[in-house]
Amino acid sequence: MTGMSARLYLSRVPLLQPLPQAQIDELAEGVVIQQAKPGRMLYLDGDPGDRVFVVHGGRVRCSRALRDGRVLTLAYREAGDLVGEMCVFDGAPRDEMAEVTAGSLISELPKAKVVALLRSDPALAFRFAAMMGERRRRIERRCELLVMHDVPARLAAVLIELGERYGAPCAEGVRIESRTRQHDLADMIASTRTTITVTLKTFERRGWVKVVDRRLVIADGEALKRIAEAPRGGMALER
Repeated sequence: MTGMSARLYLSRVPLLQPLPQAQIDELAEGVVIQQAKPGRMLYLDGDPGDRVFVVHGGRVRCSRALRDGRVLTLAYREAGDLVGEMCVFDGAPRDEMAEVTAGSLISELPKAKVVALLRSDPALAFRFAAMMGERRRRIERRCELLVMHDVPARLAAVLIELGERYGAPCAEGVRIESRTRQHDLADMIASTRTTITVTLKTFERRGWVKVVDRRLVIADGEALKRIAEAPRGGMALER
């Protein structure tokens, strides 16, 4: 998909929506909207940071390999999100991986074109910096959870985050519309699927979460917040 399709898709990206059509047209020149199947790696740790990816549909997981062989999920990116944007500010190789986890539509913007656009539009540069700042805060919060909190607190914090981003009110509480499987949750908090299963069952017994139509529902958000704020070892859960 080229030409009109690229201009249309890029104009729907929240970060780019305020741009005049002429700037969208210039940015879209030569850009191809690609269909990407699950399992495709957009880039690997150590790859050159020479482009920014835009997700127009589907889902992309950004992750980092840990020394013990596990993979820590840093974030999921969906329609309207940028991936690999850090390359705009440094010339270093990638220090993470980006993998398509659901059939996606992707475009690639050359780094030089993005840099030129940001230099020419201070308002866009400010929005770009604000987006990166928010992403950095989320990752720093995730790192704090890993160091300072045990699995129940980390899981509770991630469920709250998913509820804020993907939640929809329902009769039982807040339904997380994003299909996040137990091994996805494990990768987000550097745990194991078995531990996540046990902890979720404990949360269910206490009435904090429910599973309705194969979707997680936050039934007691205040309880999850209390768990998320508990220091390591500060709140033991019965099994």
